[in-house]
Amino acid sequence: MANNSIYAKDKTRKDSLVDFFDQFGNEDKRIEYFINMNYPSGYVCDHCGCHEYYLIKRKGIKNNYVLECAEWGHQVSLFRERFEGSNLSLLQLLIGLYVFFTNNSGVDAPDLANYMDISPKSARKYAKKFRILWLKATMRRNSMLSFTKQTPLSKAEKRAMESAEKVLTSSRSS
Repeated sequence: MANNSIYAKDKTRKDSLVDFFDQFGNEDKRIEYFINMNYPSGYVCDHCGCHEYYLIKRKGIKNNYVLECAEWGHQVSLFRERFEGSNLSLLQLLIGLYVFFTNNSGVDAPDLANYMDISPKSARKYAKKFRILWLKATMRRNSMLSFTKQTPLSKAEKRAMESAEKVLTSSRSS
């Protein structure tokens, strides 16, 4: 009998949906993820440098969480500029991020809309935001957005990043 391990490629395993829901099963874990995304080294107030904060949930809005500096009361949104003004739940945003970043062949707006339970027009808007996040994360090699192990960039990915960097720098200068 032939040994199948000879033919098996050494691939990194993506997290399954079960792993995803284990990781983000409750609201506290979702909030912690977004805080770590904004502050990978821990919370630091932009104004006074304080390291302690209060988490405030504004009433009547799905995901309007605010981090308030414990020392001076400076406030910053949980999403900062990334998803500011979004009325999606934290779970909807995380499902969108998961689908977008783990799908090998890409995901189109109607499919993303089905996963996130939003309109295709909104899905296109979020796909654009996810691409910008991917670009920034790849440029910094930030592992907070990676649901799989980091692998070196292919030549096509390097070319795509270079052209995207040109687009970003030209949009900033205009």
